[in-house]
Amino acid sequence: MIERRADSRALLDFLEELHEAVICRDGAAVSDLLRRRLGRQVPRDVREEVLALAQAPGMSMRAPVRLLRFYHVTEQLLLDPPVLCWRGPQLELDLRPRPIPVRVALRRVDRLRESDPARRRSAAAEGDERGAADD
Repeated sequence: MIERRADSRALLDFLEELHEAVICRDGAAVSDLLRRRLGRQVPRDVREEVLALAQAPGMSMRAPVRLLRFYHVTEQLLLDPPVLCWRGPQLELDLRPRPIPVRVALRRVDRLRESDPARRRSAAAEGDERGAADD
């Protein structure tokens, strides 16, 4: 555990040093830092951003947003690791088909019958025949 804290502190110190080099627009220092062992742990998009900002003019107002986000996420994960709530084998889901209650099944059948276009036409034809017979 002590080694982990030392490693995490070293990574955070490295990221702070990289941030300072980017803010100072020191391209040589940024390149040297990224060649280190810890520099290889920096994600590609952060590396690209850092290199681009180090070469930007001194009056550039761009901030190293990806570097700062990576620092924050790294700090949160290393200094306060997530707690795994549940340890054990994977839960199995019961995916067997369940029987449908009879009332629900009958309601579904009735709806299907009502929505059947052929059944509607025959019911309409029967209604027309009854109307003609009543005259």
